[in-house]
Amino acid sequence: MNRYGVLLTLSICALLTYIYYQDKAPEVTVRSMQHSKKPVHSPPSPSNVTSADDPDIRKILALFHSGNYQAAMIHAETSINNPNIQTSTKAWIKRQLPNIKTSWAWFLMQTGKCDDAIIFFEQSLKSSQSAEAIKGLAICQFKLRKVDEAEESFQRYLELNPNDHQIGYLYTDVLESQGKYREAIEIIEQLEKQNPLLSRRKSNLENKYEESHSQSRLSDQLFTLTWNIDIHEDIANLILEELHAAAMHLQNHFGMELPTSNIEVILYGREVFDSVVPYSPKWATALYDGRIRIPINNSNYNIKKLRKTLRHELFHAFLAEQVDRRKIPTWFNEGLAQLAECINSCAPFNFPPTPSIFLSRQDLEESWTKLDKTKANLAYRQSYYIILFLVSELAKQKDITSEENTSGEGLINRLGRSSRLDSDSLLEEVPITFKKLHELAQASWDKRLTIHH
Repeated sequence: MNRYGVLLTLSICALLTYIYYQDKAPEVTVRSMQHSKKPVHSPPSPSNVTSADDPDIRKILALFHSGNYQAAMIHAETSINNPNIQTSTKAWIKRQLPNIKTSWAWFLMQTGKCDDAIIFFEQSLKSSQSAEAIKGLAICQFKLRKVDEAEESFQRYLELNPNDHQIGYLYTDVLESQGKYREAIEIIEQLEKQNPLLSRRKSNLENKYEESHSQSRLSDQLFTLTWNIDIHEDIANLILEELHAAAMHLQNHFGMELPTSNIEVILYGREVFDSVVPYSPKWATALYDGRIRIPINNSNYNIKKLRKTLRHELFHAFLAEQVDRRKIPTWFNEGLAQLAECINSCAPFNFPPTPSIFLSRQDLEESWTKLDKTKANLAYRQSYYIILFLVSELAKQKDITSEENTSGEGLINRLGRSSRLDSDSLLEEVPITFKKLHELAQASWDKRLTIHH
């Protein structure tokens, strides 16, 4: 199978992945964009010179086909400026340089470096309007939440490939961020003809479109807050203030950086939330799915609980941006989010009234959205317990007091867009395997040993 065939096969697999996840959480569609590290294009054979005749072409092809696109690009650019280069060789290199830059940009995108990738996608597009470069540019702009630029790039790409379901789906997410629900529905209706599974996405967009008629919106440098008109405006303003306080908390206590693009926060009445966010479990008090979604009651809300909820969900949003919206083991993500709820110190850990089993590693690592309320509560408690146990062990290793190391900052600040995110990799700095950590935490849990934080 040639390189393009490999890419096509992987794209089909990615498409099936995204279809599976499409009604669970929109940000998962970004994870489905896992393309091969093979080149997007293989440079065509030179027409009037052969690789055997020219050392520059030979070297560029060798570097390119070995996957060293950066070195191939550098050598190509150096060769073009060589005054002694053959005219035919120079012409061939100029024709191939956009392909090489596009391949290098895709590699950068795969390693979480979209800011750098955009530079090379744009350079490539100055010379050649290839669909692969436009597609890569659109995905990177989407991942960086540059919605206006992403909208333009998605439009350009879909004019060339109108039946690309993956890109069409991501484009509807951009339109949703802009409140352009009618346009998003029209796109899904076209794609639905080839893929009936998209009917769920269409239904979800239609519900949100109907709801949008009764919504207000407020934006500042960090947040875009949308709320239903049946939610008092003073509550919306209070939540915006609390969101900024939560952001400062995450900066100061966890060392997390502010995202470079706005975080979308949407407030709903409970019944509306259940209809507009059907993939949310019934026991959820809020949800982060690429947007923070919070059901709220005008007359019956607890400000202390609301603050905790905002800190919890905002932690998910910050961490998602930090790791390029890739999947994180649930025990790690939810355990730390519970730690983030506390301003100075958390209350002592409370065990369930009666002894309970310790969930398996698999149960703790996978999604909890399908769990019933009882098991979900247990999963949250145990993930938090594991994090407290881990922070306590780190404090012992570093010979510091728990008060000096209560945030778990060391577990977070080394994570980036290219970090490995399996449980064992997340624990490399400790160092401990997740299997061993699970065993130790389970033994402590079975003895009902309280861990102070």
